[in-house]
Amino acid sequence: MQNHTHQDVYESRTFSFLLVITIFRLIYGVHLNALPDEAYYWIWADNLDLSYSCHPPMLVYFIAAVGRFVHSKILVLRLVTAALAAGSSVYMFHFAQELFQDARRAFYAVALSNVTLLFMAGSLLMTTDNPL
Repeated sequence: MQNHTHQDVYESRTFSFLLVITIFRLIYGVHLNALPDEAYYWIWADNLDLSYSCHPPMLVYFIAAVGRFVHSKILVLRLVTAALAAGSSVYMFHFAQELFQDARRAFYAVALSNVTLLFMAGSLLMTTDNPL
């Protein structure tokens, strides 16, 4: 019974951590200007197609879907990247928990990866790699 409680504590810590860091990414990200590539993605989202000049279309589909509900272009760009990073982190937690059979290690795997420079930059700036 104690092991189940231990697992619940680290699972709730993980999701609390992800909530805080996702809110941080959104607050910080909306103050960043759109990069030239991000502007292209927005234009492509207005003209959906099966592919775009050697780029896969999944990111553009996400932008188009979120853009239907949110009308601030920069918020759409940052919301998509933050949501994809959060989703990847949830997947990482469950994968690490299954791999290590320990929720504490899974929490640290998620927390440490989310504060690395490359993961943080990838969760703020939109690239075609984000959906992958």
